Amino acid sequence: MNLSDKTTKPSGNNFASQRDLPEEIDSRMRVEPCEFESLLQRAVEILSARAQSATTSSS
Repeated sequence: MNLSDKTTKPSGNNFASQRDLPEEIDSRMRVEPCEFESLLQRAVEILSARAQSATTSSS
């Protein structure tokens, strides 16, 4: 089995364990689409600032 087989075919044990824990799924934080867009924009701003900082410090 190569790496691509692992990524395309989840093992039965992992899938079964995910099905057996519905409380873990319910504990996920739910975010409205408008909130998601805002959070995503903020993440992009933070990553852009980090990238600029990294390129400035390496120059």
